[in-house]
Amino acid sequence: MSCVLPEKTEIYILLTVMLFDKEGVLRIDEAIMKRPTFLKIMEDNVVTDEEIFEQSRVVLDLLQKAEKEFSPSQLQIVEDLLAETGVLFAISRIRGMAKTEEV
Repeated sequence: MSCVLPEKTEIYILLTVMLFDKEGVLRIDEAIMKRPTFLKIMEDNVVTDEEIFEQSRVVLDLLQKAEKEFSPSQLQIVEDLLAETGVLFAISRIRGMAKTEEV
């Protein structure tokens, strides 16, 4: 199932302004680098099991908040975004492993 945001809706305009630069490039790396959670975890350049656990709690808390506050159509967008991000991550890792095996 795919999710296409209709143009001219509030959420489309908000996402366009917040997530993309003037050239239409996703600004996710910039957003990650500015997150207080990321900055705190990376202070010592070591990621611990405890930090991963704590970050998973942050994500779960946000998902529970979204579940309470978002409409069904907004939740579908969140689900699609998370699932497709997961697909992208998985296929990137699979491709990376295949390239490693070729060498």
